[in-house]
Amino acid sequence: MKFDKLFFYAVCVSALAGLVDLFTNLLQGAGIITTDASLTFITFICWASYFLFGANLKGAWNAFLGFIVGIIAAILMFVFVGIFAGAGLNVSIIAIPLAVFILVIFMLLCEKVPYFNNIAAIFLGTGMFFGLMGTPAVGVKGYITVAFGELLYAAIGFAAGWITIAIRIAIENMGSKTHEASM
Repeated sequence: MKFDKLFFYAVCVSALAGLVDLFTNLLQGAGIITTDASLTFITFICWASYFLFGANLKGAWNAFLGFIVGIIAAILMFVFVGIFAGAGLNVSIIAIPLAVFILVIFMLLCEKVPYFNNIAAIFLGTGMFFGLMGTPAVGVKGYITVAFGELLYAAIGFAAGWITIAIRIAIENMGSKTHEASM
C-alpha cells in the first residue's frame, strides 16, 4: 500500500478506535455492567484477537465460542476454590492450583469438541474473566453479569476488527476502477 493510502487508512482506523472507545464509554456511563470501571480493554484485546483468529467472521465466531468455554472454566475454578477453601485447604498453595489443574484438563480436552475447540480462545476467555473479576466494581456484579459484559465487549472488538478489514479493502481498491477505466 502506498504511503498516501496507508496514511488515509491509519486516519480512518484511528477514527474507528476513537468511536469504539466513545461507544464503550457510553455503555459504561449508561450502567452496562457498572459505571465504576471500564471494560473497554476487553474490546481492544478482542479487536487485536480478530486478526490472530484469522481476520474473518468464522474465526471470530469460533473464538467467541471459545471465550464462552473459558468463562465457564473460570467460573468453575472460582467455585472449586471456594469448595476447597471451605474444606480447609490453603487457598494460594493448594486450592487455587488444584482448581486450575482440574479445569485445565477439561479446557484442553475441548480440542475434540467441534465449534468449541479453539484452545487459545478458551485460555483468553478465562484470562479476561479473571481480569474482570479482579476489578472490584466489576466482580461484585456476579458471574453471569461479568460473563455477559465480557462477551458484549468482545463482540464489539470483533466488529471493530471486521470494520478495520473492510476499511483496508475499500482503501486498497480506491482508484483501481478509475485506473482500469482509463486503460
